Amino acid sequence: MSLWETAPPGRNQYSFYHKPLVDASRALEEARMAGKDKECPAEYNAAKDMVDRAYEVYEASHTLEAINIAQEAIVKIKALCPPKPVAEEQPKPMPEEKAPMVEKAPVAEAPVARAPEKTSIALKIEFDTGKANIKPQYDGALKKMADFMTAHPETTAFIEGHSDNVGSEKYNLRLSTQRAESVRTYLIQ
Repeated sequence: MSLWETAPPGRNQYSFYHKPLVDASRALEEARMAGKDKECPAEYNAAKDMVDRAYEVYEASHTLEAINIAQEAIVKIKALCPPKPVAEEQPKPMPEEKAPMVEKAPVAEAPVARAPEKTSIALKIEFDTGKANIKPQYDGALKKMADFMTAHPETTAFIEGHSDNVGSEKYNLRLSTQRAESVRTYLIQ
């Protein structure tokens, strides 16, 4: 599974974006095609603004924050224009007849689902130019992260690697992927 996808139509700052941003654009387009922009324009425009904001934050090099905004936008887009409940009209009893007394059974309330707690931990691991080897000075921080993930096996980690802009786009993409893979391998071991 790739962390990157080709830029969606209208987003030409970069050739590739992280998958959650592209997914948010795709969900917004699907909602537009389903007529949600006409059915509930205020909510649709709020979701569109969220997607636009995710791209702005991303282009300002705040990747994790942008991904979080994009994921929230997807949730908002999926919840657009919920169907309105239709109240059933109860037949009125005839005036001369008394309606029989019917005892209503108590209605149990459904348990409220809680969203999982989100925690964001950012480790800034710097690499030598053109290298993907983890320096010994980062062993302690990575060990703490690995211990945390071992203690909490339900943890989902998002690891991304970066590079400078020296060299070709293909070279830098490969180098940033190798750096992320180095961190992943370290955490697994």
